[in-house]
Amino acid sequence: MVEMVAWPAGITVLLALFNALSAAPLDGGRLLREFLWCRTGDRLRATAGAPEAGRVFGWPLVMLELIAFVQSGAFGGL
Repeated sequence: MVEMVAWPAGITVLLALFNALSAAPLDGGRLLREFLWCRTGDRLRATAGAPEAGRVFGWPLVMLELIAFVQSGAFGGL
């Protein structure tokens, strides 16, 4: 019984954490933009910085998927 609740709860927490990562214009990108705006006081600079962080985060994910594809020969990575 506990496993029936624990599994979806764990997956939901992981999904919430993944959504909080920077990938503008999704939730994480908006959170990062607001954080940068608060830190710098410059809305345009913050708006430009959020998608850049998303690209910096996204390319390693693409590389990891390519490595997983080459190693396994199938789409089983991230």
